[in-house]
Amino acid sequence: MKPRFAWTLALVPVIVMTMLALVPQMRLWQTTGENWAGSYAASNYDEAAYSGYVNGLMNGEPRRYDPYMGRETKEESIFSIQFIPAYAIALPARVLGISASTAFIGLHIFFAIFSSLAIFWLLMITTRSGIAAAGGTLVILCFGTAITYEGFLRQIVDEFHIIEFFPFLRRYQPGFGFPLFFVMCAAAWKTLYSDSLRKTAWAVVTGVTFAAIVFSYFYLWTAALVWLAAAFAIAFSANSERRREIFRNAAITAGFAVSALLPYFYLLDQRSRNSDEVQLLVHTREPDLAAPTVVAAFIAFAVAAILHFAKRIDARSPQALFAYAFLAVPVVVLNQQVITNRSLQPIHYEIFIANYCVLAGICILLWFTFSGLKERTLLPKIAFAVLGVAASVWGSFEADHGAKRNFGMVAVREAVYPALENIRERSKARTEPPVVHSANPIIASFIPTVVPARVVWAPHLVAGGSVSEAEAKEQFYRAIYFSGFDAKDLEHVLKIRWFEKVAAIFGGGRALPELGGVNDPINDDEIVAESQKYGEFVDSVTAAVAYEPLLNYFITPDGEEPDWSNVERWYSRDAGTLVGLFRVYELTPLYLE
Repeated sequence: MKPRFAWTLALVPVIVMTMLALVPQMRLWQTTGENWAGSYAASNYDEAAYSGYVNGLMNGEPRRYDPYMGRETKEESIFSIQFIPAYAIALPARVLGISASTAFIGLHIFFAIFSSLAIFWLLMITTRSGIAAAGGTLVILCFGTAITYEGFLRQIVDEFHIIEFFPFLRRYQPGFGFPLFFVMCAAAWKTLYSDSLRKTAWAVVTGVTFAAIVFSYFYLWTAALVWLAAAFAIAFSANSERRREIFRNAAITAGFAVSALLPYFYLLDQRSRNSDEVQLLVHTREPDLAAPTVVAAFIAFAVAAILHFAKRIDARSPQALFAYAFLAVPVVVLNQQVITNRSLQPIHYEIFIANYCVLAGICILLWFTFSGLKERTLLPKIAFAVLGVAASVWGSFEADHGAKRNFGMVAVREAVYPALENIRERSKARTEPPVVHSANPIIASFIPTVVPARVVWAPHLVAGGSVSEAEAKEQFYRAIYFSGFDAKDLEHVLKIRWFEKVAAIFGGGRALPELGGVNDPINDDEIVAESQKYGEFVDSVTAAVAYEPLLNYFITPDGEEPDWSNVERWYSRDAGTLVGLFRVYELTPLYLE
């Protein structure tokens, strides 16, 4: 197949993945029609935090901006350290005059296209087949959720999962850095195994791309470091006659890596220790050999060894050696704690990069195996065409399931969008960001995406780096106090395991151990004790507590208003402005001069 024609096959995964990426947004548009308010369909719980930070940058806020406190932080945070994607989104959006929500709609399209092209290129140069590249790209992107035993597959089996849809599309992490990872891998192939006379130049590309990934997402750059170490080490050990060249190019790549990691670690050292509390760092040396991607990698290694001894493949061929680097990623990143004694939410490796790496390794080995069975046979092409179709079909189920499951949250954000725009317009004359409160945690998380504001409490409050978990818990008390909760109400929501409420009281690691926290189940005695603590808080509220922060706006669904007694003890409220399905109340303190 001629290279130019082979590249036209890249349109297949590009079109398929773009359409699948737009399923949640198209469902929203179909439901709202011409009444669409302007919100984006978030497919992941954390996306609202990222869009809130981007909106702050679009409004001229500094890099160390905390979107939930509406102010600059003194120290670095997970937002400010991983700043390249945020600025890459915010600056063009500001120039174009579009909202953060509109920018995030475009990101799904961009990430789907860029990721498809990056992986297609990688497979094209390793397999030299357009059909293998097209089919393999669809396999990698569409089966990425299933191979981790998440999403639609796990929902079918046990009706529970942590993540659905396509994890690589999460905006903007890992979405921005994800295609760069595979561009880096393709450049490394050119450096290690191609016949190119510009291998040194490709080593530079490899290093520069890695440097960009460093400031994009922690779990991507650490996985990329593992992959690079494995790829260069394997090539060095297997090619004795080219070791000097490989070492030289590895040194060039390492030079760029070090030049990025030095300032990165400097920023990391300046981070707020408050943000560490939400990262669920666990000290353990227990290996994880049962993780789905680790099991898949071991199986692939074993099959490759069997095929080698059966003389079906050459296990020392460039394609096989290259594939081994991908298979090594899940084994290392999910078991590095055996050496480091530190495990940091390994589920993020599993669902955001290890899964895609192991599938890439399998695809390369599979093509290499099929193409070596018989000269000029059509079997490899037929097999990958069938696999591509099967992956597309599975991807449609994955997209439809994710869109349906998240539509409740999507609908809430869409419904409140006009109310938030109303607050934004009314707050333009303020010198300080308004303090906005909503009893709904979905709305509270979404507020900064539309309004540069401070929220009383939101599930991502600690992520900005300004607030410790203890302070966030106190803010949570304030939030439910003004929402009309008493101790019995809190006890009820904790017993039914309302995730946001449980996480606010006991921490995310205990609320959902699957995230990587300590498996320490919450018992009823603890729930009663925590509810009593909240009851003591209610009885001791003073003006200093009620007015820190000083509430400006309260958003509530029209016709479903809360118990106002706690609010009216400290504030007067206007008649409320009805905006769509929500009513916006402006509050005035009663006891401040």
